[in-house]
Amino acid sequence: MKLQNIAASVALAVTLPTLSLGGSHTALAATQQIPTGTVAQILNKGLSVSGIYLNSYGSQQGNSWHKANDSYVNIYGYTQKFNIPEFSYKGAVLKRRLYVYNVKSIKSQKITIEPQSNAFQLDIKFENKGSEIKGMCRYKKIGGGYRDCIREDGAAPDINWKNPGIKVRLTPQAHKGGIILKPVSVDVQGEFQMNGICKIGKDICDRFTGYKSKIKNSVASSVMNQLNSNTVKNQMANVSRQGLSQLNIPPVKSVTMSGGYVKIEF
Repeated sequence: MKLQNIAASVALAVTLPTLSLGGSHTALAATQQIPTGTVAQILNKGLSVSGIYLNSYGSQQGNSWHKANDSYVNIYGYTQKFNIPEFSYKGAVLKRRLYVYNVKSIKSQKITIEPQSNAFQLDIKFENKGSEIKGMCRYKKIGGGYRDCIREDGAAPDINWKNPGIKVRLTPQAHKGGIILKPVSVDVQGEFQMNGICKIGKDICDRFTGYKSKIKNSVASSVMNQLNSNTVKNQMANVSRQGLSQLNIPPVKSVTMSGGYVKIEF
């Protein structure tokens, strides 16, 4: 639904200006209720240029394939790069083998803001194309140095990150005359299918469980930091101001949310 078509229904939710008496001064404050779906529609307009890319896999350098700071979060056109660490582990049983794992080229497919009961949710969906965690294997030679394992990929099976996604809980706030959504929590989702790596041994299986947490924590903190950055908040406020102006709503002073509506004061 176009914003112009929503303007009439929104106008019906306008309350009469209220008087606030303080000493000898009189101040007028008007409030208006806007459906949460309308606010989401306004803010989604700016997300068309947004995207998230997760990668730590690069060219080989000795026993490492790590490509540092190659992942990024782009929200409203502002990009922040971040690092996903590499996982490496020397086998406990096959002691000459070194297992190395990296996240390989996972791109967001769709980013949307959706209204919830008492908050908004930023829903980030990713491509799901199979082996998102790349495994490599190196073998320590008796005379020193390393070589590739005889069955490189078979010795370090890739790991699928099934249904990867991110959900961010957001609450509305007033900012520079517009409405912004402040992140409250970030949930990085998806199941790591580890059947192959766990067949190698319980030790590496357990260690990789810790690596999963490092991946998710790195992604979650980067998304949270970018949403809290001044550049993103200012751009979100700018996008919402433009949308609200089409509904003939002046700059916003305060915001609350309840019962499927965002109540603003101006």
